[in-house]
Amino acid sequence: MPDYCQVGMGQICSAKFRDLLERLDPGIHQFVPVEIVTKKKDHIADMFWFIPCNRLDTLVLDQISPLLDEMGYFYFQLRPENQPLRIVFDREKIGQSHIWCERRCDGWIWTSNTFKDMVASEELQGLDFTEHHLH
Repeated sequence: MPDYCQVGMGQICSAKFRDLLERLDPGIHQFVPVEIVTKKKDHIADMFWFIPCNRLDTLVLDQISPLLDEMGYFYFQLRPENQPLRIVFDREKIGQSHIWCERRCDGWIWTSNTFKDMVASEELQGLDFTEHHLH
């Protein structure tokens, strides 16, 4: 079983993922124990519902593309094919956070390069990363 899985509108993670994140962002995020079982109720794994609890305003608004919609949200996945994508985060607004939800991008979880590097060095499975710009 991977260390991180997107499940419906949430995500589950392993103790290994939880422990790594707790070293970086101690006491910030929530981890609710959950048992993964088969239809016959055979045990597969003990995991955690992962609830990221940092909701930050980190976009550099004059450097992103596409621009915000009329409600102030950044729906980059709905942009026209010919419109370039440029996501720029403000390093100062991120501060010491290693996982956060951007308040203008519903449904996405963003991570620091430090977290990404530790995931690779500790060989956690199930996470994919995309590089974006820092200002």
